Amino acid sequence: ADGTAKDHQKISSTEGGFQGNEYRRSGQRWGAGSGRGVPDLAVGASGDDDGGTDRGSVWILFMNADGTAKDHQKISDTEGGLQGILDDHDLFGSSVTSIGDLDSDGVPDLAVGAFYDDDGGTGRGSVWILFMN
Repeated sequence: ADGTAKDHQKISSTEGGFQGNEYRRSGQRWGAGSGRGVPDLAVGASGDDDGGTDRGSVWILFMNADGTAKDHQKISDTEGGLQGILDDHDLFGSSVTSIGDLDSDGVPDLAVGAFYDDDGGTGRGSVWILFMN
């Protein structure tokens, strides 16, 4: 290894097999590819407007071995099973990290930052622990 890029595959709203909305801030390897042997990605889109302005979202990208997205699942204020309440400008998805399998169900879980969450005071922020299916 010499620290240089050998090849690339861009994933955006125009290429790479995924036509989701804006990406911002964060991305993280998530899961073991549902038995396919290809790691999947969790990608934050903190400027997503599902349910209101800049509430944010996280996209789970189920990956192909060539670096393109095979399928996806969005987690936001309006879809993907999120039980909590996001407010305008929370920026949910401003950070995303895999935290292992906290609930021992065989599926890695996620910690997701909401940088400007105002619960308890202006702009204090929060971390959401998502127990994943």
